[in-house]
Amino acid sequence: MHREKRRFDLVPLIVADIYELAGGFRRVGEGIARTIGQTQARWQVLSAASDMPKTVPQIARRLGVSRQNVQHIAEALVGASLACFVDNPDHRRSPHLVLTGEGRSTLATLTRAARKHHEALARSLGDLDLAALGQEIRAVLAAVESLRAASEGKEAVDG
Repeated sequence: MHREKRRFDLVPLIVADIYELAGGFRRVGEGIARTIGQTQARWQVLSAASDMPKTVPQIARRLGVSRQNVQHIAEALVGASLACFVDNPDHRRSPHLVLTGEGRSTLATLTRAARKHHEALARSLGDLDLAALGQEIRAVLAAVESLRAASEGKEAVDG
C-alpha cells in the first residue's frame, strides 16, 4: 500500500514537469518558427495535416486544442497559400485541410531549422535512452487516453 501511495503522489509532479517541458518546447519552437516567418501554432497545424487529409476537428483533437483555434490557424494557412480545404467524402460540412506544395516546402524548411536544435538536445541528454523514453511517453499517453475514454463513457451512461 505504501508503495502504491508513493506512485500516486508522483503523478502530479510528473504532470507538472510535462507541462513545464511542453512550455519549453513551445518557446524553442516559436523561436525556430519565427526565423522563417511562421509561428509555432502554424507549424503544429502544418505538421498535423501533413501525413494525410484531416478535418479541423481531427487536427484539434490531435493537438489537444480547441476546434476554433485550429479553424483560425487553418484559415490563415489557406490565406497564405500554405494549405487548402478539399471536399471530405465522409462529411460535406467538414472539409479536409491539405498542404499545398508551398505548405510542404515551408514544413520542410521548419523541420530543417529544428534539426540543429534536436541534435544539440540529443547530445546534451548524454546516455539517456531516448527510444525507451519515447516508448514510456507513448504508454502514458495511451493510459491517459484510455482513462479519458472510459470517463466519457461512464458520463454518458450516468447522464
